[in-house]
Amino acid sequence: LNPRGISDQSHRQLTEEVRQLVRENAGLPVMFDVLQHCSDFILEHQHSASLACPICLCPMSSVGVSATPCDHYAHTECLELHVEHTRKQLGEKLAARGFKMCDDVDRSLRCPVCRIVMEEEVEPILQPSPPSGRRRRSSLKERESTYSRRLVQQGSLADFDFDWERWRQQQASLMVIYEKQKEKGGIIDLEEERKKNLITENTVSCWKITSATIANFFVVILIVGCFGQSELKRTFKKLRF
Repeated sequence: LNPRGISDQSHRQLTEEVRQLVRENAGLPVMFDVLQHCSDFILEHQHSASLACPICLCPMSSVGVSATPCDHYAHTECLELHVEHTRKQLGEKLAARGFKMCDDVDRSLRCPVCRIVMEEEVEPILQPSPPSGRRRRSSLKERESTYSRRLVQQGSLADFDFDWERWRQQQASLMVIYEKQKEKGGIIDLEEERKKNLITENTVSCWKITSATIANFFVVILIVGCFGQSELKRTFKKLRF
């Protein structure tokens, strides 16, 4: 049972009355009687509106109370303010996008309690644009503030004095440390790392040539010339060349 429109005290009272009704009619078909009793009880307490308003959290009286389609109760004035606030928020979202590409903007009106959609689409409330005179005054103030900031910056730059000699000494000392670290391999040169395995037309490789290598080379030439590649493969297996 989800009690909407009644307080926790009324909910406990209804539960006790239903239990009492079931005990008094034990062995009899009382399902319809229980449902009818719950309906009458809830209707009676709906008119009294014993819960606090879910929007302003103030106690509700029987006067000035409205119900949503999902059976949640609130002050009529609070519900009207909720609708107005939703429409203003929608107007701000649409205005922020320049009323373009707004298909994904939620235009619905939802219940303030359970967020169920009460209306699929509501009309947005658009904020009026400021008068031209006010905009001129604001732009004039912005120009004055910008000009004053520039004056402050120029004054601060004029008062600034940089010690170039000390800066050069620091750079020289840091360069000495850098060279020492580079000699020890503590600094990785990214450019050298990229070129380390790069092969170009100027790359020269040194091969150690022995007499055995030369002899094997001539053997390969003779085998290919006389017997073909099939015999060369068998010779490779024997020589492990």
